[in-house]
Amino acid sequence: MGYETEGIYKSLRSTLDELGYHQALSFDSLYLVKALVGDLIKTTQSLKHYKELSQKTLETCSELEVGIEPYKQDNARLIQECNHLNKKLIAQKDQHTDVQKGKSSMSINENAWSFLLFDSDSTIQGIKKRRSTPPAK
Repeated sequence: MGYETEGIYKSLRSTLDELGYHQALSFDSLYLVKALVGDLIKTTQSLKHYKELSQKTLETCSELEVGIEPYKQDNARLIQECNHLNKKLIAQKDQHTDVQKGKSSMSINENAWSFLLFDSDSTIQGIKKRRSTPPAK
């Protein structure tokens, strides 16, 4: 066993002890365990990094939710106002349709009245004409 291997062994043994692994470590598995411990440390650091990133993202999300709350309330008010205006528009359209039907009916009635007035005048003139002419013998 060389000086380099002994240094690796002591360093690795110290790291394993810090991590709570107190099992025996043979020199045959030294490089494999070293690689596995390195991967474990790297994975642990990545996990910490992504946990912090996740926490920051959650905090940002919470801040954004607080920031959009006034917009949600304003949106609810605008939806109610839009619905009210839509109902009002529908009522005005119905009223306009009723007015148009009334105008159409009035025009038809005026035409009928004009026809009846003309017919009445014709009938009155016919009656006057017959009264003024002597009866034929």
